[in-house]
Amino acid sequence: MKMAFKKNSVVGILLGLCLLTGASFLYAQIGRPSEPCFGNPEERAAMVSLYLTKKLDLDASQQQQLEAITQELLQKGKALRELRTSARAEVVSILRADSVDMPRIQLLKDQHQQAINDFMTEAGNRLTEFVNMLSPGQRQSLAKLIEDNAGNCPLR
Repeated sequence: MKMAFKKNSVVGILLGLCLLTGASFLYAQIGRPSEPCFGNPEERAAMVSLYLTKKLDLDASQQQQLEAITQELLQKGKALRELRTSARAEVVSILRADSVDMPRIQLLKDQHQQAINDFMTEAGNRLTEFVNMLSPGQRQSLAKLIEDNAGNCPLR
């Protein structure tokens, strides 16, 4: 009895997490197009690049560097989204099986977490690269933009 309850609890928790993840993914994909901070990643990146170009008065060379950094991160982000999609499909197939393969689910979670950590490290490196190409005045302007817009979408 206890084993069946434990198994049902685990399956229930996993199903709830899958539903929550699926709903979050769907919301992220659909977004709220009426608000400029949402939409697909390419649109958001283009808006942020344009915003930074305007607010920081980036010259042509800086704009090219920003574009290269943006494209690189967009590609890595796309790979991360594809990994998430394939992992989700595998979790769903595991949940449909007669028994739940918890070690496999844990491995998928660990792989996904490592991919996120790698992406965040790369994004941090690219942010450092971007900041290093700015003049001292532009850095101060960037710091002010971040300070003034913490937690808000400045593109609205």
